[in-house]
Amino acid sequence: MLGPEYRGKNGILFCSDAGRDAFRERLAIIRTALKDPTYRQRYREFLKRLRKARSDAGLTQVDVAKKLRRPQSFVSKVESGERRVDVVELAEFARLYRNPLSFFVS
Repeated sequence: MLGPEYRGKNGILFCSDAGRDAFRERLAIIRTALKDPTYRQRYREFLKRLRKARSDAGLTQVDVAKKLRRPQSFVSKVESGERRVDVVELAEFARLYRNPLSFFVS
């Protein structure tokens, strides 16, 4: 029996009704959190720490982008909050800036 998500032979991701419902529930939770003023303030503080870490490391957005093999616009969008950072990406930034993860989330 297949789980809530599986890939067909052609690589297309299929999702059962249960998987789709679970995704919608998670999305609703995230949307609610994004409306919370405390959450937004904490995320702004996180972004300040992210920019400070880059600056303290003596790197430009272009330098970071090259090291991460991403476009400079990726770094710009992350630092402005236009694009959210997942934990894997944060770990890459932390390694590059030589800071522990706790620096960004404390």
